[in-house]
Amino acid sequence: MHSENAGQKIRLILSKIIEEYDLGLLTSSVLSLRMDGFLKDVGVDRFLFLKVLAGLKTRGLVTSFLLRKGSKVRSEHDDKQDFDTCGIGLGIDFRNRAEQYLSELSKEGSNKNSLILYLDEKGNFWHGNNKEDFCYKMGKDTIPHKILRFLVESDGLQNTEKIASILGNKKKKTVMNDIGEMRAKIKLNLQLDDVIKNERPDGYCIDPKYKIVITK
Repeated sequence: MHSENAGQKIRLILSKIIEEYDLGLLTSSVLSLRMDGFLKDVGVDRFLFLKVLAGLKTRGLVTSFLLRKGSKVRSEHDDKQDFDTCGIGLGIDFRNRAEQYLSELSKEGSNKNSLILYLDEKGNFWHGNNKEDFCYKMGKDTIPHKILRFLVESDGLQNTEKIASILGNKKKKTVMNDIGEMRAKIKLNLQLDDVIKNERPDGYCIDPKYKIVITK
């Protein structure tokens, strides 16, 4: 399961397992789940539930799962059989490792949702397959090119004084005007809002919903 939708389902199922774990439905490291309510809460069918459990078992978060229909034990390898309850054996340090995996899944989902933009060494800034369709041509080593590249290569919020320092200590007001013009031209040429975010009281960064790739 590699799609974003599959990732969402894994997060839903694992989050619900953590929730049941926190409620104390645990006996000798085995979590017992009543399937009708569980599957209804997360909105998945038995087939997907078993597939996710198998994946969690591969990662060591789950050590085993025992399926039951009444008093009869079902095979965990037969996803076509019906079952009422599921006993899930949990791995060592389950809670912390599960939270870590959820964090990884969230980051993967965030990256997949990012719009990819491109910045080349000549100062062309664009998105899409055709550089001419949505492109802001800043020119090589111009002020806009230097500012944008600095923001792309820096982590987090950058204050105006720091940006001014890489431009030969330009005045703060001048830098703010330069960035204001850049934002307007990016919106005009790329048809995108707030690629450069202005965070009060005084700072700028690239909006995390955009992934900017520096190319030749």
